[in-house]
Amino acid sequence: MVYLFLGESIVISCLALLFALVLTWFFLPLFNNLTQKNLRFFDQPDKWLWIAGLTVFTGILSGLYPAFYLSSFKPVIVLKGKLLNNFSAVAIRKGLVVFQFTISICLILGAIIIVRQLHFLDNQQLGFNKSQKIVMPLQGQDAIKNYAAFRNELLKNPA
Repeated sequence: MVYLFLGESIVISCLALLFALVLTWFFLPLFNNLTQKNLRFFDQPDKWLWIAGLTVFTGILSGLYPAFYLSSFKPVIVLKGKLLNNFSAVAIRKGLVVFQFTISICLILGAIIIVRQLHFLDNQQLGFNKSQKIVMPLQGQDAIKNYAAFRNELLKNPA
């Protein structure tokens, strides 16, 4: 019975990983277009072993409590309705619910803070008109050595 619960939780974790990979594959072009990056799906193949290990570990960890707790019940006693809830089981269950609500509230607040920060960055005055500036990165040792001459030539231009 323990193996049944552990196997079920591992299968659910693997299905969640598969669903996440499909969503990532589907939305990656949209994300690259939005952020103007060029991320690739199979960019680092050595990470797949870590992802698979983390998925199995999550499945085992999430299945431990139900596997050992629920398999300790005798089916005859449960079906007759003579099962008594002891205090520790109820406390663990309520504690897990409170923990899940706490994590979800923290994630929601984090998302709200990130949205407000991005809105602030979009609307903040930079102190200069960025459409009137030219940025020219000086690459290479020759450009760095000739910086003073290049600057003087640019300052001669009235525009």
